[in-house]
Amino acid sequence: MPTVNEDSASPRNVLFRLSAICLLLGALTILAVGCGSSGDDTSSPSAEAPASTTAESTAAGLEAPTAMADISGKDVTLVSCTSQNPYCGAYNKTLTEVLEGAGASVTVLENNYDATVEAQDMGQAISRAPDLIVTLPTDPVGIAINVRRAEEAGIPVIDVVGPLSPEGAEIAASSLLTNDEELGRIAARNLQTGLKEAGVDSGKIAAITGTASMLITKARMEGFEDELSKTPEYELVEVQDGNWDPVQTAQIAGSLFSKYASKGGLQGVYGMADYQASAIVPPAEQAGLNPGDPNGGLVITGSNCAPTGIEAIEEGTMYGGATQSPTTQASDHALWIAKFLSGEEIPKTVFDEHVALTKDNLAKYKAECMF
Repeated sequence: MPTVNEDSASPRNVLFRLSAICLLLGALTILAVGCGSSGDDTSSPSAEAPASTTAESTAAGLEAPTAMADISGKDVTLVSCTSQNPYCGAYNKTLTEVLEGAGASVTVLENNYDATVEAQDMGQAISRAPDLIVTLPTDPVGIAINVRRAEEAGIPVIDVVGPLSPEGAEIAASSLLTNDEELGRIAARNLQTGLKEAGVDSGKIAAITGTASMLITKARMEGFEDELSKTPEYELVEVQDGNWDPVQTAQIAGSLFSKYASKGGLQGVYGMADYQASAIVPPAEQAGLNPGDPNGGLVITGSNCAPTGIEAIEEGTMYGGATQSPTTQASDHALWIAKFLSGEEIPKTVFDEHVALTKDNLAKYKAECMF
């Protein structure tokens, strides 16, 4: 379930109700190539928040949003990553449709993980003078300058998914964030469990990440490395920047398999997004590594969920991922954004939480991942 800092509250997640709205507005269509412990049944983005969440909310003097506020006539500009990326495409589309369904007008400005274009988009957003700027930051440090410019112009900014720099976060009205460190830990646990199940007592691990400069990526790797250090028999030998790109990820994976072929090979690979992890399967098969073979084959994991990852988990070529779905997050974030636009107080920081996704619990979470 989403959690908040000590002065904040956590929303009920209403993915399935909002997903129904989104389906009525139009099916999500994006490129198939491009964002707890295993089997854990604890709270997740697809579950209703437990009663304790409401109690925490009441104690903090903030009510968790359970329905969309009417935001008719409000103008929102979303500055986000490119819809050519599967996660960003689904997030941008869902957030736009849900906010517009509540009466707002939404303009989307996109960049392909390009800090220069992001700065230009923020300048354009400020010049539009909307009621709110929502940003999914590519350059969390550089964008802080424009967050301040927006504040000086009287335009509030809400940061989503990835964190801003401390300076930017202080200025932003609110930050609705992924628990990226936990996603990294989930990936490490997936590899540890998968390797043990395959009878691999020791081995080499590689990680192919999202854009290395992003705080999202850094936080996931911090969690991943810390969790993996608990099993020193599994050594992290390579970390390479895949830039959230499945094609680039596949190329890197092929090179790594060749590099380590004479060194005992790689036994596990972490592809930071599920569409990156699933892109590792073909070069692994070409290298004769038998991904998913229960008798010592290569173990591959992601750390969110996407259709290609779900298919690979079903086929057994990928061990797992996590329940970070862009439609889940966008639907949940829309509740907070609408509450803010309606003039109500919202938390300074909200963290979404997720659980490991494997074959064991795939049926429970598959629907929200097939965006």
